[in-house]
Amino acid sequence: MNSEISTTIKWADTPFALLEIPGQSGAQTCENPGLLHIVAEMANAHNVLIRGLNALYNQAPFIRIPGDVSGLMLYIAAWADSVHHHHHLEETLFFPDVEAAAKEAGLAFDVQVNVEQHHDFEPKMADMVEWVKSVSDGKATYDSE
Repeated sequence: MNSEISTTIKWADTPFALLEIPGQSGAQTCENPGLLHIVAEMANAHNVLIRGLNALYNQAPFIRIPGDVSGLMLYIAAWADSVHHHHHLEETLFFPDVEAAAKEAGLAFDVQVNVEQHHDFEPKMADMVEWVKSVSDGKATYDSE
């Protein structure tokens, strides 16, 4: 990776693509304003998490000073905690409400695929948090590779 920082790089928008915000120009939309609001807010929430991941990914190779490593470890742990809580709230509050609303409207909405993705993702996040703890405790050496 080139160590020169370019102002033309969209640091928070790559390497993981942001979600299009439903209802905006060029994105999908719907006629139901309540539903449009819900899906737009969900896309925004996911984009916050994606931007955080992109920031971690793009900044990691440039972190070398021990104090900066410590700050990055804190940021990674906070980001992972945010993702974990987001998944928990989706599964316990949001998904049941969406399923109920879909059922009431005579629509099928199976959240199981989303829940399975969360459950596949969470152990990997836990491994990352353990690595962060090891680096923070001095038991492992930080290396962005």
